Amino acid sequence: MFFRCARYIAKKRYYFIGASVVLFLFLRLYCLDQDLPPFGVGEYQPIDEGCYAQLALNYINYGDINPNHVLPDELQVFIGEQMIMNVVGNMGVLIGLLTLGDNYYGLRVPYVFFSSCSFALIAVNLYQLRRLYGRRTFLEMALLGGILLYLAIDFTMTLSGRVVEPSGVRLLCVQALIFLMLSIQNIKLRYFFLGLLSVLSVFLVYITNFFVCLALLFLLLLEIHWYSWKSSRVNVFSALLGGVLAFGIGEWYYHSFWDVGAIANALSSVVGFTQGASGSSNYSLGGWFIIFKHAVSFCGAHSNIYSISVFAIFLFYVLDVIWRSWKTKDEKMIYILLLFGMFFLQTLASDDYIVRKYVLIYPIIWLVLYYRFLIRGKLRQYTTFFSWKERNRRRIFALILAICLGAVAFRLFVVRDSTRADIDCFTRDLLLIPAFVLIGYFIYLLDAPRIRTNRRHIVMISSMLVLSIFVNLTLLGRYVIWNPTFSDRDIMIDLQQYDHQYILGEYEHVYSLYNHILPIQNTNDYYATLINQNHEFLFCAYGEDYDGGLRYYFDNIMFADSEYTVVPVHIYEREYQCFGHKKPLAIYRFIPKNEVKKYYHELSIYYQNVRDNLQKQYIAEYQRLYLIDKNKAKKWLQIDYLKDADLHEWEKEAIRRGSYRYYELKDEDPLGVFYRDMQNEQLKKIDQKRQNIRETSLF
Repeated sequence: MFFRCARYIAKKRYYFIGASVVLFLFLRLYCLDQDLPPFGVGEYQPIDEGCYAQLALNYINYGDINPNHVLPDELQVFIGEQMIMNVVGNMGVLIGLLTLGDNYYGLRVPYVFFSSCSFALIAVNLYQLRRLYGRRTFLEMALLGGILLYLAIDFTMTLSGRVVEPSGVRLLCVQALIFLMLSIQNIKLRYFFLGLLSVLSVFLVYITNFFVCLALLFLLLLEIHWYSWKSSRVNVFSALLGGVLAFGIGEWYYHSFWDVGAIANALSSVVGFTQGASGSSNYSLGGWFIIFKHAVSFCGAHSNIYSISVFAIFLFYVLDVIWRSWKTKDEKMIYILLLFGMFFLQTLASDDYIVRKYVLIYPIIWLVLYYRFLIRGKLRQYTTFFSWKERNRRRIFALILAICLGAVAFRLFVVRDSTRADIDCFTRDLLLIPAFVLIGYFIYLLDAPRIRTNRRHIVMISSMLVLSIFVNLTLLGRYVIWNPTFSDRDIMIDLQQYDHQYILGEYEHVYSLYNHILPIQNTNDYYATLINQNHEFLFCAYGEDYDGGLRYYFDNIMFADSEYTVVPVHIYEREYQCFGHKKPLAIYRFIPKNEVKKYYHELSIYYQNVRDNLQKQYIAEYQRLYLIDKNKAKKWLQIDYLKDADLHEWEKEAIRRGSYRYYELKDEDPLGVFYRDMQNEQLKKIDQKRQNIRETSLF
C-alpha cells in the first residue's frame, strides 16, 4: 500500500506540488493583520517588528531612513547598529508599504515574498540533490513532493513567513548559498558568488550570519587538506575576490548613509548584542554550564519540538551522511553539513534567540534526510562503519532518545524564561504525544534484528511523520486560522486621534501603521533631558501596573533625573500574550512629579465610597465563610471583588492596576489592617498566600 501511494504521488507530482504552493500561500496570507501567537509559542513580538523595519518606517513617517536629517534640533531618534544592517529586509518592507499602504499587509507581505523565494529554492535544491545523487525513481519524486508539502504546513516555517523578523531573509540567504553550491558548475564562479553572498549576508542582513563565512572558510581549508594548496588556491582567491567586493558594497552603504565603516558598525553591533544578551539571560552561571544550556536550547528550538520525530530521524541518519560525505570528499554535502555545524558552534558561543531563529537552518535537516534516502543503496560498501553502528545500536538509540526527550522536557517543564506560562495544557499535551510515540518506536528498534530499513520500519517512520503533520496542523488551526484577533491593528487605527504628534518611547514604531504619529525612540536619559525642556510630548509604553510597580519604575528609574513623570491618558487592551500576561498598551502624558499624588487623589474621589462598600461586603462575607467552612473562605480570597463593580471603564482600569494605591493606600489598605489584626495562625498563612499571589502577578 505504501508503494502504491508513493507511485500515485509521483504520477500526480505536479498536482501535489501545486497544492503545496496554494496551501503555502494561503497559510501565510490568511488574516495577515491578526495578532501574533503567544510569545512562548512562537517567540515573536509585534513590537520587535517595528524595530526590524525601523528604516522603512522612518522613511514612511519622516521621508528619510534617518529622521535626524529632518527633525528639529531638539529631537533625535536613536537607530541601533544592528537595525541599520538589515538592509534587505527594510528594502522589502519599504516597497511593501509604498505599494500596499501603511498597514500590516504592507509591512508583512514582503516577508511572505521572502518566504516564497526560500520555499522555491528549497524545492530547487531538493531537485538538484535528486539530479546529482538519485536514480530517478518514483519513490524519490514522491518523497520530494512529500517534503515540500510538509514544509508548506510546518508551523515554524509558516510563522517565519508571516512576521517581520530577519530569520526570513537569513533563511533565504542560506538556501541561496546551497543553490549556488549545487547548481553552478564553473568552480571559480561558484566560489566567487559564495564569497560574495556570504559577506553580504553579514553586513547587509544580520551580524550573526557570520556562521556562513565560517562554513565557507572551513570548506576551503578542507579542500587544501585534501588536494594541496596549489590545487585549491584558485578557489580561495575566487572566494576572497567575492568577499572583498561584498565588503566594498558594505563600506559604500555605511559611509554613504551613516558615516561609519562596515567593520566599526559590525563591532559596535556585536558589543551591543553581547551586552543585551547577557542582560536578558535568566542564567547567571558561566563557562561550561552556559555552553550546555545553549546546546539544550539549540536542540529544544521550536522547529525541533514541533517536529520531534523529524529531529530524531535526522539525528539517527546524520552520521551516515557525514561518514559518506567525508569518505567521498563530497564538497557539496560537506558544505551543507558545515552550514548546520557552524550555526551550532556559533549558538554555543551566543544564544541569539535560537528557539525561534533555528528556523533559518531547519530545512537543511530535510535536505540531509533526502540525501540519505537518495544514497541508501550506496552505503553498503562502508561495512566497517555499519558494523560499528550495529554494535553500538543501543547506545545510539539511547543517546538520541535522551536528546529528544531532554529537549522536550526542557522547553515544556524546565526552562526558566517565563515562556512556559504562554503554553496552555492543550498545547503541552499535544507536544507530548509524539514524544511518547518516539519512546515506543525506539523500544521496538532495540529488539529489531537489524537497522537496515524494511517495510515495517517505513510504516513506523511514516506514522511518526503523519503524527508530526497532525501536530503542526493543529498548531496552525489553533494559533493562525481559528478565531483570529486584531487588537494591535485596532489600536493603531485608534491612534489616528494623535496624528502628526511626536510620541516618545521604544514601542511605538510598529504602532505608526494605519496612522500618522511621529515616533521618537531614544534612551531614558534622553527622554529625561527632553521633557525638562518641553513636557508637551506624549509617551508610549506598557500600561500594566499592579501595586504601583510601573509607577515606581517611571518615577525612580526611567525619569529619575527629571522633574516630570507620566500618567496614563488612554489604556488599550491587547490580546497578544507574553509571559502569561496580556499586557495593555498605554499613551501617557507628562506632569510634574509633585502633582502625581494630587492626580491620583482626584481620580479616586469618584469611586472611593463604592470601593469602601465593596471591601466591607467582601470582609463580612469572608468572616461569615470562615466560621462555617475554612476552605470556602480560602477560595473566597481569590475572588476579585472589583471585577464586576458598576464603574466607568476608565475608572475600572485605574482600580485594577492599583496605580493610585502606591501613593495613598499602600500602607492603609483596610484589608491589610483587618488581616494584620488577626491573631489566628491559620489566617496569617492564608493572608501570606494571598500576598504571594499578588507579588507573582507583577509584570
